[in-house]
Amino acid sequence: RSVRRATQSLRESEERYRELFENANDIIYTHDLAGNITSINKGAEKAIGYTLDEALKRNILSVLAPEHVDVVRQMMSRKGAEGSQTQYELEIVSKDGRRVLIEVSTQIIYRGGKPVGVQGIARDITERKRTEEDSRRTNELFRSAFEEAPGGMCLVSPEGRFLRVNNAFCRMLERPESELLALSFLDVTHPEDRSASREWVGKILAGEEVPKTLEKRYLLKSGHVLWGIVGSFLLRSEDGAPLFFITHIQDITERKRAEEALRESETRYRSIFNYGTDGIVIIDPEAATLIDFNQQACTQLGYTREEFGCLKISDIDLLEGTEEVKAHIQKVINTGYDEFETLHRTKHGEQRNMHVKAQDISIGGKSVHHCIWRDITDRKRAETEKEKLQAQLQQAMKMEAVGRLAGGVAHDFNNLLTVITGYSELLLQKIGKESPMHGEVEEIKKAGDRAASLTQQLLAFSRKQIIEPKVLHLDSLVAEMHKMLTRLIGEDIALQATTGKSLGSVKVDPGQFQQILMNLVVNARDAMPDGGKIVIETANVDLDEGYCAIHPYVKPGRFVMLSVSDTGKGMSEEVKVHIFEPFFTTKEMGKGTGLGLATTYGVVKQAGGSIEVYSEVGKGTSFKIYLPRVEGEAAKPREFDLTMELPAGSGTVLLVEDEVMVRNLGVQILEHSGYRVMQAGNGDEAIAMAMGYGERIDLLLTDVVMPGMGGSELANRLTRIHPETRVLFISGYTDNAIVHQGILDEGVSFIGKPYSPSALAKKVREVLNKA
Repeated sequence: RSVRRATQSLRESEERYRELFENANDIIYTHDLAGNITSINKGAEKAIGYTLDEALKRNILSVLAPEHVDVVRQMMSRKGAEGSQTQYELEIVSKDGRRVLIEVSTQIIYRGGKPVGVQGIARDITERKRTEEDSRRTNELFRSAFEEAPGGMCLVSPEGRFLRVNNAFCRMLERPESELLALSFLDVTHPEDRSASREWVGKILAGEEVPKTLEKRYLLKSGHVLWGIVGSFLLRSEDGAPLFFITHIQDITERKRAEEALRESETRYRSIFNYGTDGIVIIDPEAATLIDFNQQACTQLGYTREEFGCLKISDIDLLEGTEEVKAHIQKVINTGYDEFETLHRTKHGEQRNMHVKAQDISIGGKSVHHCIWRDITDRKRAETEKEKLQAQLQQAMKMEAVGRLAGGVAHDFNNLLTVITGYSELLLQKIGKESPMHGEVEEIKKAGDRAASLTQQLLAFSRKQIIEPKVLHLDSLVAEMHKMLTRLIGEDIALQATTGKSLGSVKVDPGQFQQILMNLVVNARDAMPDGGKIVIETANVDLDEGYCAIHPYVKPGRFVMLSVSDTGKGMSEEVKVHIFEPFFTTKEMGKGTGLGLATTYGVVKQAGGSIEVYSEVGKGTSFKIYLPRVEGEAAKPREFDLTMELPAGSGTVLLVEDEVMVRNLGVQILEHSGYRVMQAGNGDEAIAMAMGYGERIDLLLTDVVMPGMGGSELANRLTRIHPETRVLFISGYTDNAIVHQGILDEGVSFIGKPYSPSALAKKVREVLNKA
């Protein structure tokens, strides 16, 4: 009975094994030591494509990939010798030629203590290997994309710590990877943006709907601020637990600056549009209707906004449709701009003279006319009553407006010209006169000097130049320049100077008036191509109420007169009207800039004086300048120092300049002169440097006008920290911080832009010598 139960159990066990053997997904097989397959299950059919009968007729080596045959043959040989059990991976070739990667586990079969064959179990791992390879490639692609991405990339833990950062992110935040990995994202976020950033991340962690990106500010190591647009994706585990954020940051600092500048520009324009004293309208030229207008345009013509919006141009402009106005409108279409005078009708039928400036602009792809009109009715009436006086006043207003523009343009060029002329001079010193490049570099410097002279003329004309007036006698100035002027005008022109007795003193900038005298004499010379005579005269004069009634732009008082007269060809009345306008010249192309007399006008006005011109065609011209007499001891006129040598010095100079190119030039000049230089781009940086600097700061060399803290405020704060520090201001135009009405405050040291390296080095030496 026990034997029967054992036999039954054995049969059942064999049946279960056979069922497992036949139905297993893995390949279960045996082969003899020669490799002939002796048994195999149905699982092999799917993998190798052979039926069981076909498989039993094959050798195990015949289904292997060729490159694995020798390897398996050697392993079989070792198995027979050593009786080992092994696991390995190899490729087999199915009946249809498809390659299948399998993982094999084999064991030697023994009978009577001798090896007779091999039993093996093989599993198809082709898909698994492909998945692993795809995963590896995906990880490699992610790593490469992460590291080489042009924008900032980082992995951040749910708690906000940096887990990984790429090179671009390190460069953006000006911090090394090791430093960032010790921080959290809030540590590098601007304090004002931390709350919004924390809330955004919290909502993502909570699974709430949030905007895909967030704009925020980052604090750079240098103290500057970087604007970034941040996109963040939260990676979660299979059970939904947050793993880490994949975050991308794009630097939009420049875009933000541009947007801010655009907003400021739009705000300024809208302010001018809404609250300007002139009427402003935008016109559809095709329909001759009003698209937009400001309140002043309505007020000028007596309409409400509702009434005005229903009008056409023909309802307003009495000259609409005339050939003259048509020509102006056509010019606006052809060239983009024109200005002209026309007549407007008010709501109550009154005629008003309007001066119109029309510009062709595009709004939404449509061409429209932007018009600014000014009511000049009262001015026109005044011209009828007092034509000459009104013409002079009109000229003064026009010059003032152009002067503001000219001053602004000159200021921008001064920084560029400082760099051009500065580096040219340094290069000339380095290469020496023997260098074949000396001539070319010298021409560059001459062109820069000429451009600098033009900008100084623009600033003088616009009364934006910082001056250092001194009490002097004009006769001394004339005597100092007489020899040079004689050489300047040539032998065919006689130069005579007549100075008044007991001549009073005036307070002017000596350099400016040397330039004025030179301009007037050169103009006189050019008016006498065949020779003639120039007379320079100085005298004390008293201008009374009667004279000032005829010349209303002059105030009564005691003056010193400087006149320059010639016997040249003279000027017509039409030319005289325009001679003080900038860029107006009667000289041929390339012979004049048109700035000489405009500069003279500006300088004289800044000095509190007036200028008049008397001229007749064929009879010559006389310019008369009237300057207020002052009390005080006269100073010697300034002499020009033309040397380019940089005087040596010592000590520590803190250079503060917001324009990088100018700052770099200043550093090079000062270091070349022997100074130890600390540099800062703005006032806040300079104060931070000074507070952490325990040694002497001998000189603060600072630009007057900078974003944020200006030069004057910086000087006041820094000298409280370092009382030993002297101050030298740099600027290219007037600023109320160190000047009043363009005149330098008493005791203030100043050098104007553009400056040469030698001029800067000498001025620094001069200020430190005073200390």
